[in-house]
Amino acid sequence: MKLLIDINHPAHVHYFRNLISILKRKGISTTVIARKDETIIRLLEFHKIDFIVRNSRPKKLIFKPFYLLFATLFNLIQSFRVKPDFFVGFASFPVAFCSYLLNRPSIILDDTEHNRLNHALYKRFATLIITPTCFKKKFSAQQVFVDFFMELSYLHRDYFEFTKGSKSTKYFISRKILFDATHDYNVDSLSSRWKVDYIISKLRNTFDRIEVNEGVSANFHPAEIHQFLANAHFYIGEGATMAAESACLGVPAIYSNNLKVGYLEELKSRYSILFDLDDCKTEEELDKLIEYVLNFGSEDRLMVRNKICDQKVDITRLLVWLILDFNNAKKLKQAKIIDKEFFDSHKIASEVH
Repeated sequence: MKLLIDINHPAHVHYFRNLISILKRKGISTTVIARKDETIIRLLEFHKIDFIVRNSRPKKLIFKPFYLLFATLFNLIQSFRVKPDFFVGFASFPVAFCSYLLNRPSIILDDTEHNRLNHALYKRFATLIITPTCFKKKFSAQQVFVDFFMELSYLHRDYFEFTKGSKSTKYFISRKILFDATHDYNVDSLSSRWKVDYIISKLRNTFDRIEVNEGVSANFHPAEIHQFLANAHFYIGEGATMAAESACLGVPAIYSNNLKVGYLEELKSRYSILFDLDDCKTEEELDKLIEYVLNFGSEDRLMVRNKICDQKVDITRLLVWLILDFNNAKKLKQAKIIDKEFFDSHKIASEVH
């Protein structure tokens, strides 16, 4: 069996690297097509994943349709060459469209409600669309809701090995994003920055700060970021993925972005490990948030992390289960709730170990 995966963002490398590793042990080869991006390429090389490079993403909105067209044509050419039996991608129109033309099954994962353009494009061609149960939008008959977080595909305790950091000083991690993705246009990126500046000014004398801003090269390898994050006192920033990564590691996350997604709402309401700056209107409320985060101890972190890992479906093993026998997709579509009970009752973890 042959699998094709399209990588369009550095996070996608993490989403699928354990899937690729497990399938390789089972004799299934994977062709990875990756967008031309320095961080994506460095991550793939670090994890020793072979890949084929396609076009880079333009910065100007006017060129976005041409980028998508070229990416789709490139993937189609490679699909005819490789002849994969299965396609997997994250919110990927090229994956869905190519699988449709080759009459092969595809799985599209998505956890971003405001990515409306992609939804409109790929929903017509994808065989199976998997979104989290906290996803607030039903847009396709092929869509199923699974109780998972994408970030656990690489940060679940079965995959991520925590290493004690070498830094002797306390630090936090901050992140600013470029807001250059299609779904980021017309987003107010400035209204919460005074709150971020306020929190940072309060803590700059007691904490070091590690900045991992989008578009700026950090002074460490991108594959090391999750170890830095796991050892941080807290995270603050505009990146939703990094906020979720922090929370899944049991590290308090302060989110400062007007774009809202269901998985962050759940990490806030169900696990009380993520905090939205839009909920803080005054400096007094920000001071209370700072106090809470500073008093969040190591036992609290471990308790939250274990609770998340215990309650959520391991999406990597679920994908392996589906790829090994896509008839299992019928079971997903018939089930009302695909949660940990469903996962355990079908012995998915033991079947795909």
